[in-house]
This record gives sequence, structure tokens and C-alpha cells, in this order.
Amino acid sequence: MSAAELHARTEAARVALDRACTLLVDPAPRNLEECHSILGAVISQLESFAAELDGPVGDPKLLAQAFGLRQTVRHAGFLLQKAAEHHKGWFQILRAKMGGYTAQGDPSEICVASRVCLRG
Repeated sequence: MSAAELHARTEAARVALDRACTLLVDPAPRNLEECHSILGAVISQLESFAAELDGPVGDPKLLAQAFGLRQTVRHAGFLLQKAAEHHKGWFQILRAKMGGYTAQGDPSEICVASRVCLRG
């Protein structure tokens, strides 16, 4: 793969991650579903040329792009964590309203189907 193609593919991955970050600012279920698709595509893209990134040592433009991509991945990770916390808080409110409280003062358990599974 040429250096120009590596530059283009790295930039395309960063742009897609930026789109995912934009969606994660509002963690509505439809945004999370779209974000899931985007992140899956980005992972596939990165896996397809990750080994090639080891080759062009010393290419300052590619190093800058890789650094920017890493920063965007970290930002997306932060936003995913915040989305999980947001939905966990709403789930706790839902548990309290639907199931009441236990004798210990904790929200009762309720059975619901999960929509989102985040793994680190």
C-alpha cells in the first residue's frame, strides 16, 4: 500500500470516528445504534491496514495523522463511558419507579432486555 493510500485511509478512519463522537454527544438509542455501525466499520478499516502502519517509520504526516486518530479514539472512549453512565442512571430511575425499593432501600430488580453492550 502506498504512503498516499495509508494517509487517505487513516484520515477516513478519523473522520468516521469524529462522526461517531458527534453522535455520542446525544446518547439516544438511535444514535448509539448508528455509532455502533460506524465503530464496527472503523475497526474493520483499521484492522485491514494496521500492519502496514508499522512500515513507513519517520513519515511526519502519517505520524501526525496517527496521533490525531489516537486522540479521537480516546475521545470516543470517553464519550462511550459517559453514554453508559447516562443510561445506567436512567435505568436506576426506571428500576426505582417500576419496581419500588427493597427493605434495604435499594431499587428492586426488574427484568428488561438490554439494547447496548459495551466492552472495553
